[in-house]
Amino acid sequence: MVEKYHRKFRRFLENNMHVPDNRDGSDIEASILSYDTDLDDVETIVSEIVSISVSSDEEEFLRSYVSAIDSNMEWAQQLDSTQVVPNKKNEYSMLLSLTRQLTADLETAVNEGNELEDIARRLKDAHLLAEVEYEEEQMMQAGRNLEGILERRKKLNSLMNELQTLEQYVNTHQITASLRHRKQVLGLILNNAQASSQRSRSGAIKVSVPEDFLEQMQEFARNYQEEVCGHLICRKEGDELIALKMLLSGAGTEGNVSPDKAYVNAVNDLLEEYPRYSFIDFHTHSVGTIQQHGPQFAENWSRRDLQNFDDQGEGYTGMLATPRKILVERNGRDAELQSFNKDSSSQFREWSQTLDEHWTDIASEYSFPTSFDLTPAN
Repeated sequence: MVEKYHRKFRRFLENNMHVPDNRDGSDIEASILSYDTDLDDVETIVSEIVSISVSSDEEEFLRSYVSAIDSNMEWAQQLDSTQVVPNKKNEYSMLLSLTRQLTADLETAVNEGNELEDIARRLKDAHLLAEVEYEEEQMMQAGRNLEGILERRKKLNSLMNELQTLEQYVNTHQITASLRHRKQVLGLILNNAQASSQRSRSGAIKVSVPEDFLEQMQEFARNYQEEVCGHLICRKEGDELIALKMLLSGAGTEGNVSPDKAYVNAVNDLLEEYPRYSFIDFHTHSVGTIQQHGPQFAENWSRRDLQNFDDQGEGYTGMLATPRKILVERNGRDAELQSFNKDSSSQFREWSQTLDEHWTDIASEYSFPTSFDLTPAN
């Protein structure tokens, strides 16, 4: 089970570790992942050289990883001959020894029963079947018992061979020491991430969105009767969320606009596979909504919007576009919206291209609606 955590931890470092320009990220990542790296060196790396961003979900993953290591550590210690506590090998050895002794005792008993067998045969020849049948059945039952025990001994011998191979693997690869090392590395990352989080908690998180994304949202609000909703897929960079992709996922009237389930599931899969990303839910207050419910909808969140925030966890971020303004809100922390020209940013192009590759891989498993019914504004 712990193998899936190993793979996900590697992706976590690839996506969440911020390395200074003068350092080689691959070498640093290899040092953190290596079980031979001195723990003092790991602490220097994560506390002084790099910064590693950890969201609440990623913190939960790291703690789950620690729990999985604890479970595997117990298993490895039982097979590790360097452990002083009795291990499973000893238990199986005792069981196998007992089985061998029982087999030998039964074989002796059967051999000593030859005289009884001869007597039974003579009685049978004399047609005294009633007296013979009991002894004959005893002999047959003894044979069946012997066959069963011999079969169990054969299986135990096979099990012992497998167990010895497994024990040799555990010892050769130092599984116990490796698991203990990884657990301590995870603790260092968690401790430093928490310290960093405490230092930055007082400031607002920056939400950086390309200018044309924001313009497109407002165009929907100005030009259609229905509200639309969707997701901004963002890259997490310290205290900043940088929107790289905009997905339109639903349309409807105020109170019943909601994203298509395929989009929701695909976005969740993306975030599960690539912890570097986050998302922002957005929706519009359209001219149709404002005409029907009043001008306050052009300036503020609706009561339903605020209730939705209350229903979500800490860190949930939402964005509202009206014909007049764009608002952003985040649970548990202030959010500051800023726009940028994505066409002039080489960093955006690089990150966006990588996200497109990741999204294409995830989205290939889903079928999305090709269009939504929208009524042009009067």
